[in-house]
Amino acid sequence: MIVHDRARLNDWGRLYVMRCDPATVAHSFGPAPSLAEHMRWLEGVIGSEKTLLFVARDTDRGVYIGTGRIEFVTAKKAAKPTQAELSVTVDPLQRGHGYGTEIVAALVQYLGDAPPKITAAVKPTNYASLRAFATCGFLPVKCEDDRIGLELTR
Repeated sequence: MIVHDRARLNDWGRLYVMRCDPATVAHSFGPAPSLAEHMRWLEGVIGSEKTLLFVARDTDRGVYIGTGRIEFVTAKKAAKPTQAELSVTVDPLQRGHGYGTEIVAALVQYLGDAPPKITAAVKPTNYASLRAFATCGFLPVKCEDDRIGLELTR
């Protein structure tokens, strides 16, 4: 069974290893952080209402499988978030089993009908993420040199 729990500070080590994995860095929009940078980021995310970070675990196998993040965006003069941007990281040891798709689907289910717009940004060379988001109903809406903007079609 796949379980998605909110990230906690004691998840820092597993999260840091996943974030600094060379393949993860290659598909990210920024460099690998230092440990101090990672800890500051994690502390900020854990206390944030704007960002939700989930840790996905396979309880049958007793392993971490990755993370899912929801970043809420609120347009000017809006009372509630108008957009949620999703991102996913799959543990290097768990790739190739469809877990990325499961994490994306869980994030979409968590959001339900709100906010009205759910998006993601993926590097054009990150075929696994593009496939996971496409499987969950996301379509490309904007293509740039270093990223493809995806949006969930409902």
